[in-house]
Amino acid sequence: MSEKMRFISIGIILALSIFFAGCGKNPFGSDVGELLPISEIIPLEDEMFDMINSDRADSGLGALVENEALRQVARDHSEDMYLRDFFDHVNPDGESPADRADNAGIDYVIIGENIQMNSGHSNPVEYAEEALMASSPHRANILSDEYNAVGVGIASDGDKYYFTQLFAELSTPTYEFITTIYVPAKIPWPNPFETFNEAWNR
Repeated sequence: MSEKMRFISIGIILALSIFFAGCGKNPFGSDVGELLPISEIIPLEDEMFDMINSDRADSGLGALVENEALRQVARDHSEDMYLRDFFDHVNPDGESPADRADNAGIDYVIIGENIQMNSGHSNPVEYAEEALMASSPHRANILSDEYNAVGVGIASDGDKYYFTQLFAELSTPTYEFITTIYVPAKIPWPNPFETFNEAWNR
């Protein structure tokens, strides 16, 4: 192939990539239009969040707080895995869970992530949680006493389900301290002609 033809071929590939991206379709993965609407995803995420805290309660641990920022980062990662057809904590751009949390402006001390993918199960959420609890490192995240918050993000086309659980110890929030000063009611002296010393010594 001549040098001129090589440049023409590269130009055609780039043009097709831009065309498909502009149409909202990823030529290297799946179509975002195949994903279930968010109205169907949120109940599944809530179901998994409840399962996480149920598993923690069974082990005598306190409940994690559901954090919307963590949830959005987790959901974005699940959608990214579906759309770009990969399954990893590090995305094709080289971003780790910590990178994605940083990019979202989340203020955390430590962070951890579980991911799971399944298909063909009557209750994919329950299957995913059981599979994660059966795996030592994933179970350790779910039952860690170092975290205080979690976000569950799911992406699915109704057949394949991608799950991301993003755990974090969020930085200590600021507190507002209110000081109340007690001022006793002024009690009038019964005798207006009595001096302070006379009243005090009485």
